[in-house]
Amino acid sequence: MSKRAVIWTFAAVAAVTAAVAYAIFFTPLFHQPQMQLSVRYTVPPGRGAAVLNVVFSLGRMYELTAVRVERLPPEFPPPEQVPQTDAPQETAGEGVEEPVLVWEMAGSPHSQALSAFRFGQPIEGMTEQVRAALERGGTYRMTVESRDLQAYIDFQARPNIRARN
Repeated sequence: MSKRAVIWTFAAVAAVTAAVAYAIFFTPLFHQPQMQLSVRYTVPPGRGAAVLNVVFSLGRMYELTAVRVERLPPEFPPPEQVPQTDAPQETAGEGVEEPVLVWEMAGSPHSQALSAFRFGQPIEGMTEQVRAALERGGTYRMTVESRDLQAYIDFQARPNIRARN
């Protein structure tokens, strides 16, 4: 092989290697997509509601398959810190509080695509299983699923200062 052919071969291999490295590290082609959840609060119409409306933003459009909101007891750990074992928990019956289900919706993978929704809002294509009101100052965890994606966010029910006492 001539010196010129070796240089061109090396340049071609370097260019292909750089293109593959760019595709892997700097594009979303090989990354698992993630939901970007956020919470915002809006003032409900009228003066009767005790807590502000809670609006969840998903970052982009999703067809949700499940929505679940649980009231968390004080000092409840995030999901990453909860041990995932098949063995029965030894702490049962020792005063350990479990989360209380407040709102749950289930549906098909072809529910209405949306990028944001309000707590308690009916979503086309999903059926409501459980629904209760948020309590002032309570800490909650909302978990959403869309096909093979799942995400959660913790939030608090903020009091409506405009509410009648």
